[in-house]
Amino acid sequence: MFRAGSSVQWIGVGRVVVAELEGPEQRRRRGFRLTAKYQVSGWRFLYRRLQHALVRRDTRMIDDPQRAQSSPLVLGILLGVVVCLGAVVWGLFSPAGQVKDAKIVMDKDSGALYVRVGDRLDPVANLTSARLIVGQPDSPVKAGAAEIDKYPRGSLVGIPGAPNDIRDAEDPWSVWTVCDTTMTGSAVPLDPVSGLPTTARSPVTTTAIGGVLTKGADTATMGGDQARLVGYDNRTWLIYSRPDGVVVRSTLDITDPIVADALGLNAEDLVLPISQGLFNAIPAEPPLIAPAIPGVGERPAFAENRPLTVGTILTARDLAGQQTYYATLPDGVQEVSLTAATMIRAANPQVSTEPVEIGPDELAALPKSTMLAVSFYPKAAVELVSADNEPVTCWSWSHFGDEPTARTEVVTGRTLPLRPEQVKAIVPMVSAPTSEGMTADQVYMPSTTGRFVQVTSAATDSRLRESYFWVADTGVRFGLDTSDRESGDVTLTALKLHYPVPAPWVVVSLFAPGPTLSQKDALIRHDGVPLNPVVAGLDKKEVK
Repeated sequence: MFRAGSSVQWIGVGRVVVAELEGPEQRRRRGFRLTAKYQVSGWRFLYRRLQHALVRRDTRMIDDPQRAQSSPLVLGILLGVVVCLGAVVWGLFSPAGQVKDAKIVMDKDSGALYVRVGDRLDPVANLTSARLIVGQPDSPVKAGAAEIDKYPRGSLVGIPGAPNDIRDAEDPWSVWTVCDTTMTGSAVPLDPVSGLPTTARSPVTTTAIGGVLTKGADTATMGGDQARLVGYDNRTWLIYSRPDGVVVRSTLDITDPIVADALGLNAEDLVLPISQGLFNAIPAEPPLIAPAIPGVGERPAFAENRPLTVGTILTARDLAGQQTYYATLPDGVQEVSLTAATMIRAANPQVSTEPVEIGPDELAALPKSTMLAVSFYPKAAVELVSADNEPVTCWSWSHFGDEPTARTEVVTGRTLPLRPEQVKAIVPMVSAPTSEGMTADQVYMPSTTGRFVQVTSAATDSRLRESYFWVADTGVRFGLDTSDRESGDVTLTALKLHYPVPAPWVVVSLFAPGPTLSQKDALIRHDGVPLNPVVAGLDKKEVK
């Protein structure tokens, strides 16, 4: 007799019996048990040994015929999996060309592109042209030259010079900048005749940037109390921030002591020449001059028993102690900035040499006027940015996502607001020397093929949305013809363009002009492509 829970094993020649005797109490308490790796291995060994005993009547297992059968099976499965994976990888990197159903075909050896026109495969200038012709953003199917040669071939089709690849981006940031780098100090070249520095005629290098700026120790945003004195078209201009923070430019006579003293300028201050591109980008305001006031010295009609005369400058303080200036005019008093008040007082010394302070109650009782156009005058005297230490002047326009307004700023510094690796990616414009200032000397765009933009004005609150452009990272802008709704939709669909970002035309126009992109322009045959009259040579050393 055996007790409950004991196990007995008989092993003899030709038979194996494994038995386990458990009582009901042991089975109830057994529950869930974890199985070790060695238990599973032992169970499999005993199971194979039992098979040997039943089939071969031998439990010694000197040889194992079943192992000899399973090994080739496993090896065959592994080889089959390897072959299948190899076929998949080969198909990805070298797919079989299905020229019969393809609309755009690429020679997998030479990279030449073809587009299906009827029963022919015509060579096409670039992938953009091919997509415009078929009206879909298809990817080219790779095929061998022998398979392509089975089809008749026509003449070259498409738009020569169009970008080879266009990939839309969903980046909500739209930042466009024009920078002038002016040679000053020891960097100024010498006149070959006189041997003197040619400061007035020092060359200005214009750079158009289509991307987020990088500011550091050598670059900074011009503060609200700072300004830049520049020269263009034989006139002197002041670039500064209006009281509302918008950067503008105004012409002025720096030799006029009334204007110069009010703005904190000197006739000896260095005037930096700027390019046409930077000049056009910055919004203009009327000249900064001493405002002309009619009837200076007369008593205004609203004076009554008050000791007021036209042209007198009044001052008032609020509860915070902030001083505000007012000009006395024939029809009332008008709030003016400190610079405007200083000019008015200096231009009319016969009225009053010192401002007249009045209380808030007296000011509230006076009528208000808007006769003078001086809202754009600087709030106070400005501090000029050093032209020798910071010869770079940039005007930057930025817009983010669905924001209702854009932002503008002037960035100055010793270098361009770009990282060193970005400076190396700057592209010189071949057409700049002959463009008469219409094209920037060089451009920088992030290496993402380009940006899909819709041009607008430089005003920060502009709601204007005009033409579409593709601005490539090669520095060329391509107009997208959407004048006709049907053909315009085909153009945007074929190029898979959906997310235009606003961009100021004053900066976009500085990129070199390229051909217009449209299906109509792509459906054209060429016997040959005429040579571009504006070209530049390559250095053989750079090619090597």
